[in-house]
Amino acid sequence: MRPVTVQDRFKEYLPDQRDYFDFQVTEDWPAFLSREWDQMRRFEVARLMRCVQPATILDVGCGCGFHDAEMARYPFVRRVDAIDYSPKSIEKAEAHYGHPKVRRTVADLVEFEPETPYDLVVSFQVIEHTEDADDFVRQCLRCCRPGGHVAVFTVNRMRPYNRRRARHGKEPELEDPMHKREFTIAELEEIGERNGLVPLKRIAYAAEGLGIPRFLAVWACCFFPGLATRLGAIYAKPESGRSVRSCVGVVPRSLLNEGNHRVDNRRRRRAP
Repeated sequence: MRPVTVQDRFKEYLPDQRDYFDFQVTEDWPAFLSREWDQMRRFEVARLMRCVQPATILDVGCGCGFHDAEMARYPFVRRVDAIDYSPKSIEKAEAHYGHPKVRRTVADLVEFEPETPYDLVVSFQVIEHTEDADDFVRQCLRCCRPGGHVAVFTVNRMRPYNRRRARHGKEPELEDPMHKREFTIAELEEIGERNGLVPLKRIAYAAEGLGIPRFLAVWACCFFPGLATRLGAIYAKPESGRSVRSCVGVVPRSLLNEGNHRVDNRRRRRAP
């Protein structure tokens, strides 16, 4: 008899997913130890740090902890605080990705009270799991200092697979049943703007459909942004009475399309 997988046990969306992540990080740990996923994680951090140079960072939903340790490697970063409401995720992160600049805590963002506001509040592959994306962004904003930044990395709803579905009159599918909603870059920017943030930078990455190794596909969207499976949005939190100059780049119309969701059963695994 084959072992019970994450996909076997969790087939429908759950508002509270801490049991899901506890199970995933415990029973599916080898999936997190992937050289290809590490390439994408490093890319995310590198692109983020090209736009902002924070001294203090809050990582919301830190998961296995790779991003925390990677951000802490930058010399201008003084401290990274990381929270996750999955106790097993924090346990694994501490065991495998410890770093003297990183402090991890089991906590839910809604209940988390920062000692002081952070220069940067960032989440990697979290917002798509939340019931209320606007409230999630507001909570991130609450933990960010005026003049600081909020960054969100997530799944591109209009990735090539869903664009092909759209051409055949089919609705987009969710990449994972634990996703409440997936986004286009325009929707990410709109969520930030209506909650008081100023969009600064768009990032499209992790191309699909080129038939090249994943470590190359991560960068290929610099040349083929319409093939992106992942998106990032970096926002500024304005200081009182001051404006922020946007550096948003041009993104293809294919990344701005609207659409509804279904679950894509071909991609049941969450990106670690």
